[in-house]
Amino acid sequence: MQAKGQSGNGLFRGESASATLGDAQVNYRRMVKAELLRNLSSSTVELSIETVAENLNLPVRTLQRRLTTYGVTFRELLDECRHKKACEMLKDRRLPISEIGKHLGYSDPAHFARAFRRWSDHSPSDFRNQKAPSGC
Repeated sequence: MQAKGQSGNGLFRGESASATLGDAQVNYRRMVKAELLRNLSSSTVELSIETVAENLNLPVRTLQRRLTTYGVTFRELLDECRHKKACEMLKDRRLPISEIGKHLGYSDPAHFARAFRRWSDHSPSDFRNQKAPSGC
């Protein structure tokens, strides 16, 4: 039985047999990141590999295997998307930093602040106040 989202030749929908590994990798990463960003835009959606796999009509294991094949983990892509979304949201000064952290799936503002420092070497408030280079 073939997995949802797969064609009969074992390729993911949108992949062609002639595509290079590099092209397939870029396309696959874009597809997963687009789904993650869509989920990040809806604070009611759980940010899990299970949710993303379901939305992409893939078994979780297939998603994990393909990401591993392309040398990236779900956590790395989630971090990239959270970083991008955090930078966008921090530009809106009306949004409290604690709410941005919650929106991105962090249960504690300190967890969000640590993650943001890991991504950009600056605190969210420094980024927002332009004390730090863009980092995004």
